[in-house]
Amino acid sequence: MQNLIRLLAVGVLALAVLGCGHKGSKIAWAPTFASAVEQAKAKNQLVMVKFYADWCGPCHELEETTLSDPDVVQRMGQLSAFKADVDSPAGAKLAEKYKVSGIPAVVFMKPDGAELARFVGVVSVPEFLGFVKTASEKA
Repeated sequence: MQNLIRLLAVGVLALAVLGCGHKGSKIAWAPTFASAVEQAKAKNQLVMVKFYADWCGPCHELEETTLSDPDVVQRMGQLSAFKADVDSPAGAKLAEKYKVSGIPAVVFMKPDGAELARFVGVVSVPEFLGFVKTASEKA
């Protein structure tokens, strides 16, 4: 009987770990905009910048839903990503450069800074992947 209970416990634990599989996956965010650009140049990738603020509810929603989706995380492995906090001096300067007027905002660009696509607000996974496709096609 104890063996059966152990087997069930191991099975439940395995399902819990495997069932969360991709949920724990995260986008690899570059620590600075400059490092995101350098990575993009080195790997011949596009750059994605997510403009956000800690107090912004929709920013958290975008992060917890669309940007945590396994398909998005997988696709983002082919881009260099950076999060710009608009309340920080560097983030505010970058937001001004790219004329960001609302958050969350996501801007896709070439490593040279040329903008390819953008959106403001929370978008669905298919919409997000469509923006990535549009940016990739323009590059």
